[in-house]
Amino acid sequence: MSHNDPNQDESLALDFVLGSLPDDQRRLAEIRLANDAAFREEVAVLEDSFSIFTLSAEAKSPRPDLRDELMRRIGGGEIPEPVESEIPENLVKIRESNVVNVREIAAWVAAVLFGAFGIYTWSLLTSSQQEVVQLRAEVQDAREYAKLEIESLKATIGEYEKGVAVVIWDQDSQSGVLKLEQMPPLKQDQDYQLWVVDPNYQNPVDSGVITMGPDGFAQVKFKPRDEITSAQKFAISVEKKGGVPVAQGPIVLLSP
Repeated sequence: MSHNDPNQDESLALDFVLGSLPDDQRRLAEIRLANDAAFREEVAVLEDSFSIFTLSAEAKSPRPDLRDELMRRIGGGEIPEPVESEIPENLVKIRESNVVNVREIAAWVAAVLFGAFGIYTWSLLTSSQQEVVQLRAEVQDAREYAKLEIESLKATIGEYEKGVAVVIWDQDSQSGVLKLEQMPPLKQDQDYQLWVVDPNYQNPVDSGVITMGPDGFAQVKFKPRDEITSAQKFAISVEKKGGVPVAQGPIVLLSP
């Protein structure tokens, strides 16, 4: 989108995913989706990021006064029974990286949703324009504390071009979440395997075999076998069944 202001494009994509656009602007955004591949990718990254966080959350009850606080902030009305969600102990700062701004925005939003309101509040706030505006302000404050790196992997072999792969990496916890879609089925004696490329190691670090569903979909939490100092790239290879300690098969997906 070289002919458009990147900051405006990122803001438009975020508002589109949040559902906070007026009808006329939403129609314009839908036209952009149909005709602008780069804008579609920005929207897809945001949607994938939110869905990964939502699906990977473990249950934990929100604080007791959250319901009353939301009643005051929304201005009245019925509030459904809250969905239990996990509230992490800390929000940590996003380190400088070559991840595009739209992915940083997605990380900040996810951090605020988990740390401030939880999954229940996220579903509620997206239905209120006033709360969306406030959420965007809190996202900017959370930028000081969030530390989540989001990478989109690209195919290195034509056969895997339809595959969609997104990695969310937390350097402090040395763990991440991988989401895969539309991956070609493998032979019975093969597995997909995830790797982290760290310049401190001679070979990519084994991060586990990926168990795929019959529809070419997978969503897994992973933790590399060795401590990662700098996660420069993420890669997926095709290996023999059960995986290997050192990559041997072809790398089919790789982050920029």
